[in-house]
Amino acid sequence: LSLITLTTVTVSLAFGAIWPNFKEANPESLATSAGGLATMFTCLLYVAAIGWMGHRAVGAVLAGGTVVPWLVAAGIVSAATVAGVIEAARRKLRVLDIA
Repeated sequence: LSLITLTTVTVSLAFGAIWPNFKEANPESLATSAGGLATMFTCLLYVAAIGWMGHRAVGAVLAGGTVVPWLVAAGIVSAATVAGVIEAARRKLRVLDIA
């Protein structure tokens, strides 16, 4: 659960840096902006993938197997997601002109 929380917060902050909107007076409308929609879509896919891996891990335990491969896969998916959005934010911040 902590891994999912840290990953989704990182995705939210990174997409906020990629698509900043400093002129919006109503913060509720930011959820339907490009950054908000990209965050929701990315997090939905991420949580679905982690949920599927959790389902498979429970199935492995019930079948007498181990959860280690599924935990490693979840860690890899989380690390790749975090690394991807941080790199995208880093590239965007290089060219962002805040005036």
